[in-house]
Amino acid sequence: MKRWLCPMLALLIVPLFVHGQAPSEKQLDAIVAQALKTFDAPGAAVVIVHEDKIVYLKGAGVRELGKDDAMTEDTIFQIASCTKAFLAMLLAMLCGDGLVDWDDPVHKHVPYFRLADPLADQNATIRDMLCHRTGLSRHDLLWFKSPLAPEEVIRKIGHVKLTTSFRSNWEYANIPFITAGTAAALADKRSLADSFTKRIFEPLGMKTASGNADDFLKAKNRAIGYTRGDNKGKLELVPPLIYDSRGAGDISASVRDLGQWLRFQLADGTFNGKRLVPIKHFRETHAPQMVLKMNETTRDAYPGVNQVSYGLGWFVYDHQGQHILSHGGSLPGYRAQTMLAPKAKLGVVVLTNRNPSFLTEAVAKTVIDRYLGLPDKDWNDYYVKLDKKQRAEKDKKDAGIKAKRVADTKPSRELQSFAGTYDHPAYGKAIISASKDGLSIQWSSFKLPMEHWHHDTFRTIAPGEYVLENEMLVFTFEADAGVRGFRWLGQEFGRQKVNKKGAAGG
Repeated sequence: MKRWLCPMLALLIVPLFVHGQAPSEKQLDAIVAQALKTFDAPGAAVVIVHEDKIVYLKGAGVRELGKDDAMTEDTIFQIASCTKAFLAMLLAMLCGDGLVDWDDPVHKHVPYFRLADPLADQNATIRDMLCHRTGLSRHDLLWFKSPLAPEEVIRKIGHVKLTTSFRSNWEYANIPFITAGTAAALADKRSLADSFTKRIFEPLGMKTASGNADDFLKAKNRAIGYTRGDNKGKLELVPPLIYDSRGAGDISASVRDLGQWLRFQLADGTFNGKRLVPIKHFRETHAPQMVLKMNETTRDAYPGVNQVSYGLGWFVYDHQGQHILSHGGSLPGYRAQTMLAPKAKLGVVVLTNRNPSFLTEAVAKTVIDRYLGLPDKDWNDYYVKLDKKQRAEKDKKDAGIKAKRVADTKPSRELQSFAGTYDHPAYGKAIISASKDGLSIQWSSFKLPMEHWHHDTFRTIAPGEYVLENEMLVFTFEADAGVRGFRWLGQEFGRQKVNKKGAAGG
């Protein structure tokens, strides 16, 4: 009986561990080519690692429209928020050296870091910074195209009210990562870019990777970024964002470089047989830290997934029974996607020089499904429909705002009475100017005209600046009818007093 039963059990068990047949190079070429066509992208580059071997490494399309320069496996891209996993790994290495602990108070390493809520301020740790649970929302405009240095951004964020209570909710934010990157640099006693190079890039043989955003502009073989223009959707060139974001999104690399990063990640922190980080700290980066709410946005991003968490620089979730870690990246003109199936020793990175675009997600998920033998799903079709859905929702929202616009109104004051200097403790100085063409606002690195919307509400006009386009600015008044300030970007700006000589005072 036992002799008969054992072979039968073997027959039942073996299929559970058989992965899908690996797609051929020709099939992978076709997957990428179809995605380029579907998502109207100039080019893309892809690397796939399976069982510690680079099994696919190619560029497709062009790195610049109108030119014959082909996209190659050595073309450099900004990888945007895929940088976050690198910062988490750097901190894991520093933990291994005893220079940092995941649960160190942030104050220990960055003394000038503050949060507006006293509980959060005293208890926020390095771990909290890396898993988006500080209670802060994004506030990206404090650093995006900002003249503020990272140290100034960190100081100013302490003047912003928390959106939710400390550790109660997951909310994606870059400034905590800027803070964690600053902590890493101070603990390692070198610039963050140098720490990345010495501790990660050089040991992994990532020869062209850089953590210095300025180096991207110097790269000869770099991808030129594009965005969807207003001219019937025609692609338009967009300048890259160059900012020292301290590990939130400033690494640039080629897929050849990133293939080595995948090998390291899939080998539990070893590379070519050498351990580069203690296993317990490596595994901490992959471990779920904070659960995401399964709202409609999360379900759209992770269709068919039961539960999504955030680790340290990684999203962690199930995908048709498979354990997956992934992270995307988005900067003007560039999209990136890193995806790991650790149990299958499988990883893929997809980069493209168009943003917005779902190309990276579609290709990565198709590759994962094919290698793991999962049921076929047309990810191109899924993301085309999701893009249409998101644009329709935006159009509906815009139409709703327009429907509530009160017609035939005018400001309660002459436009010149609104002119002046306004201030916010974190967002800084804003200057309202009045001319025959109407009002305009100068703030941060932006100078934008404003359209009168209704009553004392104005709309900023910022073509191409999606972060500021159609933002409503509402003037507020004192009891004596003087202009007190305005509400804009979710913040209250107060008007600076004018002294007797006509200069703005405190």
